[in-house]
Amino acid sequence: MGLGYEGRAQRPVSPASSIAASPASAPTVRSLRLSGYDAVVQGMAGLMSVNGEPDGAPVRVGVPVVDLATGMNATIAILMAVIERRARARRQFVEAKLV
Repeated sequence: MGLGYEGRAQRPVSPASSIAASPASAPTVRSLRLSGYDAVVQGMAGLMSVNGEPDGAPVRVGVPVVDLATGMNATIAILMAVIERRARARRQFVEAKLV
């Protein structure tokens, strides 16, 4: 479709434009076919194993901590791209992944 970073890189655009993305996982990880859902990542990261009853099953944390942390990391990266753009007028590709 040409909407991603690679597609835009082939068209004449402002050298100061930046693109931000937040995919659920790395496209090169073939074994990972799970959706980008906070509870899935909590389980994969082991966060659910430290929540709940000591002898009970793993329990999801009530707050979507993975989504929140990814959003905060993306915000920080976007702000860093803005600083880079002001300093050098160069475009950036920012990516913050759930996994």
